[in-house]
Amino acid sequence: MIICHEHKFIFIKTRKTAGTSIETALSMFCGESDSLTSLSSEDESARKDLGLRGMQNIHVPLLRYSKVDLVNLAKLQRKRFHNHSPAAEVRRYVGKDKWSKYFVFCVERNPFDRAVSQYFWKNRKLTEKPDMTEFFRTLSTPSMSNWNVYSSKDELLVDKVLRYESLDQELSEVGNLLGINIDISSIHAKSHTRTDKRNYTEIIDNKSRLIIEERCAKEIKHFGYQWLD
Repeated sequence: MIICHEHKFIFIKTRKTAGTSIETALSMFCGESDSLTSLSSEDESARKDLGLRGMQNIHVPLLRYSKVDLVNLAKLQRKRFHNHSPAAEVRRYVGKDKWSKYFVFCVERNPFDRAVSQYFWKNRKLTEKPDMTEFFRTLSTPSMSNWNVYSSKDELLVDKVLRYESLDQELSEVGNLLGINIDISSIHAKSHTRTDKRNYTEIIDNKSRLIIEERCAKEIKHFGYQWLD
């Protein structure tokens, strides 16, 4: 998640949608006062090697705390932004003024293709991968679906949901709007974890497909995603 005050944008990071690559590219436009949440140690090192800013300003300003937050603060539980902070939470803590003036965007991906990516990412350290259907059965809806990351009460909170399937073009359009050049062509964070590059229709069995359709029903319906043979 990134909040950039100079260029007035907020990037909400969804799961398995090239979010780390986008965050890395966006970091070059951030200054000392901007908020950047942490990446994995490997990706933070890569970002540092590029001479870009890493995690900074992740704590929520005290003036934005609720009574509950203040009580938790007394217990040394300071509120902070995190990697996949949902839009509703970010809106609350940055304030309505900035939220309304800044361009807020995120990325969504075909849930079937995203699920395959998630399967390989979660099991990247295992030599023998688990049964795919059983794997998806063990996951909760929030861990499989991005819907509640960028919506609240089934209403979109962001200004733009970019489509992963046409990401380069849509990032270029956002960059033109913001007056910056967002280029992720040379950044391939985590792309090595998916060892099976076949189309998702050749990987996902029918039982897994039904689980994905149930867990991700809202984004499938809203964006018109279909199972494409």
